[in-house]
Amino acid sequence: ITGNTTLSEVHNGAILNVTNTCNITVPTGLDANFNCVIFAKGAIIVTFVNSGVTIYAPSGLLLKKDKMASLFASASNTFNLLGELATS
Repeated sequence: ITGNTTLSEVHNGAILNVTNTCNITVPTGLDANFNCVIFAKGAIIVTFVNSGVTIYAPSGLLLKKDKMASLFASASNTFNLLGELATS
């Protein structure tokens, strides 16, 4: 991923390598079994944006330089975002 992206079923089960600072939008309507892994490659910041969904992210919605996170659906339009995340 090189720029702002809205996730879709194409990303289900994928390992996403992000190479530029961007926003990743998590939209409504993804499969209730959706999951992916996101890796921030280099000196970038990835910001996760919820678009009508609930995202449980106890460590924050920012993925920074050379960190990894996983996003998976726990129910329809409800997601868990776990990993090496930050709040600021």
